[in-house]
Amino acid sequence: MDRVQNEEELINYLERLVLIKFEHDERRRILEEVRKIIEFFRALEEIKNLDEYEPLFHVHDISGPTRDDEPRSDDLVTTEELSINAVVENGYIKAPKTLIE
Repeated sequence: MDRVQNEEELINYLERLVLIKFEHDERRRILEEVRKIIEFFRALEEIKNLDEYEPLFHVHDISGPTRDDEPRSDDLVTTEELSINAVVENGYIKAPKTLIE
């Protein structure tokens, strides 16, 4: 993209890019956000000797405790153990409809 000459030109470019027109308040808010992004990238440009650092994938080299999941027969729930309000059809629990047609 060619360098944008001014803020108004930037907003016009963004409007053409996303095929919508921004209201005055939206234009002001977008400009504020774009300024923040540009400031962030300028701060990144000031960092020197990035080749000396390894990429950081996780701040802490820890993992949460996990267990091996092994299916057991005593973990299974029978249809008799289900709530008395559950509707069972062909061995499956029938849930109420969540979409209205």
